[in-house]
Amino acid sequence: MSTTPDILLAANGLSVNAAGRTLLENVNVQLHAGEVLGIVGPNGAGKSTLLKALSGAHASYACVWRRRY
Repeated sequence: MSTTPDILLAANGLSVNAAGRTLLENVNVQLHAGEVLGIVGPNGAGKSTLLKALSGAHASYACVWRRRY
């Protein structure tokens, strides 16, 4: 039996480009079952862009990620 919680969402090398600008570059994140994760940073740091890319809310973002429910 594994003691590592299931990975619910993972992004490896996530990059987001829009309007000729790189908004996020080479982001790696894993979210595990039962884990609480906070995203903090100054205005314009890319917090909302990261969440939109991970959720698929912005279809024009060119990104590669995997999600497991």
